[in-house]
Amino acid sequence: MRSFGFFVALALLVSVAGAQQLDLNTTGAGARAEGLGGAFIGVADDATAIVWNPAGLGQLERPEASVVIRAISDKVDYENNRNSEWNESTKQSHFNLNFGSFALPIAMGHNNLVLAVAFQRQIDLYEKEETESYLYESKGGANTVTPGLAMRFGPVFAVGAAANIWLGSNDQTEVDKTALPRSEEKTTLDFSGTNFVIGAMIDLSGLSNPVPLKFGATIRTPFDLSVKIKDVEDVEVKIQMPLMLGFGTSLRLGENFLLSADFETRAFSKKQIQFYFDGELVDEDPIAEIEKNLNQIRVGAEYLIVFGGGVIPLRAGFHTVPTTQANKEWTSLGYRPKDQAVGAGFSVGTGLITGSFALDAALSIDSYKKEYTDPAFVPELDATYKYTTGKISISGIIYF
Repeated sequence: MRSFGFFVALALLVSVAGAQQLDLNTTGAGARAEGLGGAFIGVADDATAIVWNPAGLGQLERPEASVVIRAISDKVDYENNRNSEWNESTKQSHFNLNFGSFALPIAMGHNNLVLAVAFQRQIDLYEKEETESYLYESKGGANTVTPGLAMRFGPVFAVGAAANIWLGSNDQTEVDKTALPRSEEKTTLDFSGTNFVIGAMIDLSGLSNPVPLKFGATIRTPFDLSVKIKDVEDVEVKIQMPLMLGFGTSLRLGENFLLSADFETRAFSKKQIQFYFDGELVDEDPIAEIEKNLNQIRVGAEYLIVFGGGVIPLRAGFHTVPTTQANKEWTSLGYRPKDQAVGAGFSVGTGLITGSFALDAALSIDSYKKEYTDPAFVPELDATYKYTTGKISISGIIYF
């Protein structure tokens, strides 16, 4: 019975730990950054800096509190390459509280110390599938609570650090509507882990001969993200989260125009999903279907329209969407990975900035395709899966 229980538990954990179920392009938060396509490591000049580049907190001169809410819509299109009658689409949507933070600057002569704390939904695991006879719903995900600090030394250089304390839970419900009495099973998965983020920022506009250029860099330390079934002690999955390196720059042209660009690499190529029973490793699978890291490029632009009551920003951005999945082709040995499945994302944003608050909104759309080609015996799998995620984020920042 213990063995049977283990494999049932393992199946539940695989549904969450499987790389295809997770968006592992973990980034920072905020509608302003989203409107810039996520190109924010070299900008990071508001309270969301703690999750983009903690060194950016050193630029803050007033206490700030921020909150971000997000609406997410997911769509999967199945397009069969041989029979269009088999084509189908599925959709789902939901809301979440994506982020909240507070930052407190403390002036120290020519230096500036900033203390901050934040909450962020890092991995969202919402999913819902319902038919006349069956219902499956997954809610929640992996969150982080992040204390951090930054020190700006003079007008040019700043460093910062933050600790991500991973927690949160995923509630899964399965209902068999045909059973009498109605059958309903509920399972809760708990997340835990800790990693650290170290950042640096160089602001050349602080030089005696100013250059309107900033550079930022971040290091996110590797760690094991633990997934356990609530009240079950002997089963655990560990997702090996890798070292992540990010580099960003921003250029301000005049008072009103900003350009930014980031490059970030997440070294998933050799990382594993490990399965433990009674503390012993019993199995492991690679996270990436082919040995490719998640290398992401992000670029953005912002133009400020200044009027008597404040500022209206106009933003647009682009980023690549690398995945741990692969396009596959049929061989004599069955399906084999061909190349990495990579997509693209676009975003626009606007808002209103005054002396006491900032309200920002952004719309982003990410998409990628996963292709199965030339199957000899399974024509229903000679197809393309297209994944599209739309997000509407609204941020509010209060300046004290």
